[in-house]
Amino acid sequence: MGKKIICLLGGSGFIGREIIRQLTKAGFAIRIPTRNRERIKTNLIVHPAVDVIEADVMDQSSLDNAIRGCDAVVNLVGILHQTKSNSFNKVHLDLPKKILKACIKNNINRIIHISAIGATKDSVSEYLRSKWEGEQQIRLESGKNNIRSTIIRPSIVFGRGDSFISLFVFIVKTFPVIPLIKPNAKFQPIFVQDLAKIVLKSLASTKTFHQTLEVGGPKVYTFKELLETICKATQKKRVIISLPDSISLLMARCSELLPYKVLTPDNLLSLEIDNVTKEDFSKIFDINPTSVEEMLSKKFSNNRQTRGAKRRSSANRV
Repeated sequence: MGKKIICLLGGSGFIGREIIRQLTKAGFAIRIPTRNRERIKTNLIVHPAVDVIEADVMDQSSLDNAIRGCDAVVNLVGILHQTKSNSFNKVHLDLPKKILKACIKNNINRIIHISAIGATKDSVSEYLRSKWEGEQQIRLESGKNNIRSTIIRPSIVFGRGDSFISLFVFIVKTFPVIPLIKPNAKFQPIFVQDLAKIVLKSLASTKTFHQTLEVGGPKVYTFKELLETICKATQKKRVIISLPDSISLLMARCSELLPYKVLTPDNLLSLEIDNVTKEDFSKIFDINPTSVEEMLSKKFSNNRQTRGAKRRSSANRV
């Protein structure tokens, strides 16, 4: 028998790249459907076990063809901000419906679906409500059609190239005064390599069939504590100003009008729900999780060593 083929939807992104690395190392073959094959090929490590194909996963026929012959599907597709072409319902609800339909048609009985902590039916955030509705489709249809599904709800995912911790590292390095929305919002950030390990181990674990797993890192932080952690790691003294909700909402409404949205009113609503879990995934999957401090310490220690080596090299040439 050949390698098992995993169809990775959303595989060209930050989380997808780490999952590709770990799955190929474990002996899987990966298929990545994308609407722009040539553009993302340059962003992926060239590997004989990775097949990037041209496909529009929002089109049912194209999706059917993309996953044909695969042994499992991992869905990473998600958005934080709605656009004219991509709404929360289209991406978080309609796409899971289409994935299930394609799996049924192609006799694929294994799905891993990445959702989000805080997804509930009555959430004040449209983002989180749409995530829950997508989960419900997975549960309902997989139960009726003998598809072994696993729903993974991560907290904020961090690592090299992320869009959260890296953004605040830039802000801390650049600005002496930092206005902060929702300073008491709670997070339990999970390292991208740990999340990828969970996906890898879930593929083979019968214990995860028909389960919803909430996963987070080893520490819980308030938003302000997380920013202070970044300040300490970067050795920057910064003034952090906690903003009242009224000012935060005004900023979000203004940001929503910009072409590139950093913050929206719905993002603020999602921050009202603690992004933490009571489950300890490290025991379930036998993983020693990495904290934000560990990752930042290693990152900036390496940077300082590199700069020191460059200075010594320059001095030796004088």
